Amino acid sequence: MIGLAASSGLRIGEVVGLDRGDVDLKTGMLLIRQSKFGKSRLVPLHSTTLDFLRKYAAVRDASFPDCKEAAFFIHSGQRRYARNTLQRVFAGLAFRAGLRGPKGRGPTFHDLRHRFAVKCLVTWYKAGIDVQGMLPALATYMGHVHYTDTAYYLTATAELLALAAERYQNWLDQGEVVS
Repeated sequence: MIGLAASSGLRIGEVVGLDRGDVDLKTGMLLIRQSKFGKSRLVPLHSTTLDFLRKYAAVRDASFPDCKEAAFFIHSGQRRYARNTLQRVFAGLAFRAGLRGPKGRGPTFHDLRHRFAVKCLVTWYKAGIDVQGMLPALATYMGHVHYTDTAYYLTATAELLALAAERYQNWLDQGEVVS
């Protein structure tokens, strides 16, 4: 669930809300039903993410062959995960990894959505793609109606700022943006 969110930018409610029929293991397409503001959308997955989902589904089905739960992701009780359970699991993993202290703020599940958005921009900068032109696609992929909703997730990381500065410097040096 964490890997899916990190590689796709899904909201926690979208991850735990996935039913078996929402995950097309042949085409790598997710159907996100009635998400924020009651909207639904299709989300294509990277082939590596799809491979992991296929492996998970095979292990899940072998471990619980008689499970009738509609949820794609289930816990050992053969039931759908609750959002707060997944948040607690994530916080516990972050603590064990040394990314969170016993008190105070540390990484949250929602931070995976921020990381996804920034990683998209970094990838596009490195590929020489028109980042500004791709922002509407990113907004649609993340389930946003307005670009300003997506902009909230675009945290200025050192890597992103360095790439933007490099592109700007190329423009100054050559009078045009160089990919």
